[in-house]
Amino acid sequence: MRIMEHNEVDSRATPVDVTTWQPPLYAAQVHAYFAGEPLRLGAGTHLLAHSALIEDRRGVERRLTPPVRQAEPVLAPEHPWEHRRAFYPTILADPATGRLRMWYGTLPAFKPGEPIPPYSLLYAESDDGLHWEKPLLDIVHDGDHAHTNILYRGANNNCSAVCIVVDPNETDPARRYKMLHKGGTDANGVLGEELAFSPDGLHWQPYAGNPVMPMRHDCNLNLLYDPQRNVWRAYCRPYAWASGRWLPGDHPRRRIAIAESPDLIHWGKVRTAIAPQEGDSNEFNHIAVFPCGNLLVGMLGIFDVPEGDQHTQLMHIELAVSLDGLQWERLPGRPTFLSPSGVDGTFDRDSVQACSAAVRDPKSGEMLFYYNGSVCEQQSYSTAIGILRMKPDRFVEQASGPEGGWLLTREFMLEGDALTVNCRAQGAVRVELAEYPGQPIPGFSADECDPIRGDHLEHRVTWRGGDGDLAELLGRPVYLRFKLEDAGIWAFTMGART
Repeated sequence: MRIMEHNEVDSRATPVDVTTWQPPLYAAQVHAYFAGEPLRLGAGTHLLAHSALIEDRRGVERRLTPPVRQAEPVLAPEHPWEHRRAFYPTILADPATGRLRMWYGTLPAFKPGEPIPPYSLLYAESDDGLHWEKPLLDIVHDGDHAHTNILYRGANNNCSAVCIVVDPNETDPARRYKMLHKGGTDANGVLGEELAFSPDGLHWQPYAGNPVMPMRHDCNLNLLYDPQRNVWRAYCRPYAWASGRWLPGDHPRRRIAIAESPDLIHWGKVRTAIAPQEGDSNEFNHIAVFPCGNLLVGMLGIFDVPEGDQHTQLMHIELAVSLDGLQWERLPGRPTFLSPSGVDGTFDRDSVQACSAAVRDPKSGEMLFYYNGSVCEQQSYSTAIGILRMKPDRFVEQASGPEGGWLLTREFMLEGDALTVNCRAQGAVRVELAEYPGQPIPGFSADECDPIRGDHLEHRVTWRGGDGDLAELLGRPVYLRFKLEDAGIWAFTMGART
């Protein structure tokens, strides 16, 4: 292993924590707000993609910010035991070396009606999140291949829809890593979610009490941990019947559901959280959920299938946002966040699926989000793992055209003495602090604001050439009013000037 010199800067990519999140304070303050109390935002970054923070808009609309797709996959199947398929990565950092660790899945080809072959869990490592190495280990053999990068196949010959976490409350070193995954049929014929433990992320043992969630789901699972409530939440995709029965010629529909657990072993009932609405495809395949400032951003995988055709595995991705992870808001017009490339010779020609994995590029500062791309042929399909590049927090902007527009936030208690904005402006962005019922505060009006031009991830807002010190307003209820001239804003951050 190469040792870094004392004065050398670590240029390795770092994984984004996609597991730990708790709702912002104001998610529980709706009734108090409409009774006359200001919101308590606290310090931190607040994305403007959700309507909960918006009091009014004029000449401003939400616009999806498309990601930049890298043409080539970052991890593709190459070994016989990968069966031309690599999908659904989980990425964590090795606490000893700082290297990135990826766990991903594969599945042999099979024909409809045949027994489903075993899904396998595989392993890779990287320094930058772009170039991955697959160590050949003596853990799981595959036919004549004594050394593979396969780690586990589950107690019931199925290890798919995997999510791996490090449990912050676990005291047993043998259970440091925990994996929830779709399982096979147990001795009693029950299909369900299974739990496995590992001391090092490589050697896995099934939980003796499996299945922990005796209701079979499909596709990738997503786990979130709320440290305030000390609760795990699983985003999963059970089958659903509105009729309550399997009718002739019918098929259970795909929906996004939630279940909660204090320990990943004892789970509550599964409840539908996101279901198709009027104008939607009738199949919601999966969601990848990412904590971003005050919001959860969900990348929602939707089947593009004709009514009644349940076997066409073609998907695109749309966005949804939530304050509490339970109720989700989607954008008007249902714009597509990511679609298949549709180009011959590309790994994602026919279908794309979101994954619950992201890293931060140390060179550009960009977020790298991982996804599956597939080519679907008549007899088989191939899948590889690609990346999407995005600037931090830039999922949905509130934007105006050259004619200009205004955006007014909800009233909130000012709890930081500095304000920065994530914005871009061909014209200008100006910011005003106002007090009820919306009057500008002298010294902090839009006319006195130093105009912001260009593209900025974190620009300090100032007035009259000053340093933007808001200390004199601390503890006062205020509104933020953004004047946008051919400009857009993604988020604002309340913090300390130091």
